[in-house]
Amino acid sequence: MADRRIDREAHGAPRTSGAQHRFFSLRGWPPARRKHQSAPPTPKPPPEAPSPRVQRDGPKTQAASYPDWRGPVARFGAGLVASVAALILLGYFVGHGPDVGLGTFVESVLEAATGKVTGAVLALLLLACIAWCIRRLWLEWLAARPGQVVVPVFETVSDLPGANPVHLTAQFRQRLATLRLQSPAPVPGSAPEGDFVEVLGQRSLDGGNPLGAVFSLLQAAKPPHAYVVHGVLVERAESPRHGVTVQVVRWPEQGSPPETVYDVDWERAVRRAADRAMAYILPRTRICKTPWASWRGFVMPPDLLETYEAAARFEQERRYDQALACYFEAVERDPINLSLRLCIGNLPEKLGLFVDALATYEGMIAVAEATRGTSETPIYSKTAQRERDRAELLGRYRRLVLLGGPPLGRQWRHTSAKGQWTERDAQRAELRDRLRGALMKRLRKRAKDLKALRGKPVPSLRELLEEPDRRLPPDEEDALRNQLRRLFVLHARDQIEDVQDKLRTLEVGRGEAPVALTDTSLALTRLCLEERCKWIEQRLAAPESDPWIWDHEDLKQLGERVRKACGDSGMLRWHEHYNAACAFALPLLVEDTEEKSKDKERFRLRDLLATRAVEHLEKATSCADSGYIATRRDWLLSEDPDLDGLRAHSKFKAFEAMYFPAPAPVPRRPRDIQPLEVATYTRDLLDATARRWQAEWHIRRNSADLEDPRVLLQWWQDEARAWQLVGRTAWNHRRWRVRYELLEAMDELSMRYGGAPLDVAFRPFEAPWMCIASEREADKHAKKALGAATEQNRQLAKALSNGRPTAGKFGIGGISDWIERLRDKKSDGQWAYAEDVTGLCDRHAAVWEGLDLWLTDGATSDRFRTQMAKLTEQLRSAA
Repeated sequence: MADRRIDREAHGAPRTSGAQHRFFSLRGWPPARRKHQSAPPTPKPPPEAPSPRVQRDGPKTQAASYPDWRGPVARFGAGLVASVAALILLGYFVGHGPDVGLGTFVESVLEAATGKVTGAVLALLLLACIAWCIRRLWLEWLAARPGQVVVPVFETVSDLPGANPVHLTAQFRQRLATLRLQSPAPVPGSAPEGDFVEVLGQRSLDGGNPLGAVFSLLQAAKPPHAYVVHGVLVERAESPRHGVTVQVVRWPEQGSPPETVYDVDWERAVRRAADRAMAYILPRTRICKTPWASWRGFVMPPDLLETYEAAARFEQERRYDQALACYFEAVERDPINLSLRLCIGNLPEKLGLFVDALATYEGMIAVAEATRGTSETPIYSKTAQRERDRAELLGRYRRLVLLGGPPLGRQWRHTSAKGQWTERDAQRAELRDRLRGALMKRLRKRAKDLKALRGKPVPSLRELLEEPDRRLPPDEEDALRNQLRRLFVLHARDQIEDVQDKLRTLEVGRGEAPVALTDTSLALTRLCLEERCKWIEQRLAAPESDPWIWDHEDLKQLGERVRKACGDSGMLRWHEHYNAACAFALPLLVEDTEEKSKDKERFRLRDLLATRAVEHLEKATSCADSGYIATRRDWLLSEDPDLDGLRAHSKFKAFEAMYFPAPAPVPRRPRDIQPLEVATYTRDLLDATARRWQAEWHIRRNSADLEDPRVLLQWWQDEARAWQLVGRTAWNHRRWRVRYELLEAMDELSMRYGGAPLDVAFRPFEAPWMCIASEREADKHAKKALGAATEQNRQLAKALSNGRPTAGKFGIGGISDWIERLRDKKSDGQWAYAEDVTGLCDRHAAVWEGLDLWLTDGATSDRFRTQMAKLTEQLRSAA
């Protein structure tokens, strides 16, 4: 993406501090021998076993670090104490006189030092020394606090059109004032922006002030800031053109190497430059918190913070594909950062990719166990270790929530039919193969709980975890899926005790926010798992019976168990009430048939369950602030699968209208809306690509380069690449990486031809029937809409692959022949005919327009196919 593209410039190794240079320079030299040196003493025999090397306290790491603040503080603190003591002694000697009984020589020196002139000079020197020590100590405090960061107005190397240095400097200051620092939460959500440092302009002193001379020493002793960020606006010929060079100066003598970043416009370049500056300042301050606590005092890669900030912003804007790509890029630079991995695990849950999320949480647990350390010297500082322990705890919690939910079992036993194999199926098979060993080890003790069904032998654990067989009848596949789900739920219930033990031993540092997970929320999670297990066992025992197993007595017992789980303290936090709402919403996941929906008794039960669930959601909103709830809005309203059955109820519609007002009427959201949102996003992405290339071909027909084979060759190579990515995305629309590659390629090509990056984000699925349909009708319309969107993508992929999308080759016939002709013309110096190229530009624009109409206006594919056939014929005739 152009919004976060990082220039791959080679950087030198991190510079060592002056103290490190002195250490290295003195260490290797032997002491100089004197001319008249006595014979060396007889060496002692070496000990039988050398004593182990004692390391100083602190993290055991070889990472490049900044100079430790303790050394300057100790030196200048001692200097301050010594200067104050010397000033006091000087005052004593001036007042008492030199006769102090220390001998004639000392008294003579004191008499000379306490004279009018020399005494004043010494006093002034001591005051200057005190002011100097105070200044250096104050600078260390401002650097760690951090205090004010001065950003002078950016300079320009030349007259840059469209660049307003004052305006861009203000944007830089605003960006520098925000940084996403927050503790991880047990429910997926985006990271909000927060205050980082106060960015103010540099203050000037009034030279005409008569008291300036009097207070000059005090002003010198108290510096206003410790950091100054200098910026220069630059521009280059190639794209991206707009650049900002920044350098952070840490008073009095330290500074970062200059960093230059380029982007498609000044605003994006300024934002990225501010992130680079923050990467230098943040590790040196005391507010270096989650997810960067392990970088406190160490040299952070400048692009690491920039990539994470871009990922958090993309997630907040619901541009999930770009957010995932940026998070993975950040993890490449910080591979064992558990907080970053937790962000990666949360995003697949939002996209409905639960096997991917499970793989991420399993990796978190493995890394945490491997890097916990067994040596006496810790690898991480106490603050960093507390951050890792918190992230590991929440990763374990999200893992057991995934194991207890129905979507994981469905995706584990899912595979596409013959002839419809996609890259997502291959990725899912690879994930299952990677996780199979770990799950076999964890579920082995629960394998004894497998039951025989309908007289058939008990399936083995390996049979449940192996690749699903598409030839199995639906009822047998359902039985195997429920067996696997039951093992998952039982294992998750067993793991709650381990999570509780880790929660009770989790340390919370001074000033750190308490973890959002509590014993009450874990007890409610156990209750949800037990309700799931009860329903699965009923389906295993009697698969033909009514799936609704609750009555008024069960509902009463459920309420009592919720109150018992809360204990005497009650529920005081958002997540506790949210888990209670999920417990009451679980029975609503059972879909009613048309016949059962007329049962008044069941209708009252479902209405009562929805009422109790909504009551807890209302209480949850009263336990959190607006900023926190805003980051969990999407998870609550559309992404959490546990609330799928509740969202279609009228009680939830009233709750949403009351607590989350919107300009449009509140829709009735169907179940499993995540695939619909993914399909809508894919359609928006393909449509944005079609409109961008349609406009580009209209511009090209009037270009002055219609007779330049080199330019034309680049045009059609980019066109072939675009159609390949469009067809691949249409066929593999459930794989986020394929969609991201199309988006990244379109942004790259847009910048090459002077355009802006595509602005496409996931948006809540909306349709007219969502405001008027009943609960059952909403589910029917949703399945129909998802089927239509999936079929449209398949038809597009088949049209671009001659009916063979599984081969992975997509495009429009004739483009390769035309490219070969352009290569020949480029090599022998001939020129293309401008009339042929103009007609081809019109044909390409018509094909993209046909795709646009097919995707958005409800038109059929006939126009697109007709225009594609005409383009193919014209390309081949021109070649």
